[in-house]
Amino acid sequence: MISKLKSLSVRFTSIEANKKITLLKNLERIIGVLPKNYHDFLFYFSSNIKFDEIIIFKGIESSSWADNKGFDTIDYFYGLNNINDDYTIFEMINTYKNDLKMELIPIGCSSGGNQICICTQGNEKGSIWFWDHEETSLLIKKLFQG
Repeated sequence: MISKLKSLSVRFTSIEANKKITLLKNLERIIGVLPKNYHDFLFYFSSNIKFDEIIIFKGIESSSWADNKGFDTIDYFYGLNNINDDYTIFEMINTYKNDLKMELIPIGCSSGGNQICICTQGNEKGSIWFWDHEETSLLIKKLFQG
């Protein structure tokens, strides 16, 4: 995953290893042990990841925001530290903790402020989901199996 993201010309600012370790431990105190792939992702990139171009993806299920071929977009991924004056993963967890019940945590932003989330508990731990924040009921679509 890391090599694939590097090939997409992502912009991010690394932070010192000790600070990353402390922030990751703080995050795991809040939500529990992270899936290994996501832990490694956060450790490598640290800050928010922005893309120089529109990034599209096709998940297992299409969201209501997907184009007519089933492709969604991702605007950016949340980081551990707000070096770039954007929201951190800590802020987004706090913002959506009541809506997502801490079973899913927001890890990135998609079109229209919708959230890309990772499951942190149970049999689906590590799977990636799309959450449409404008729906009156919790509308999530599974994007990738963990």
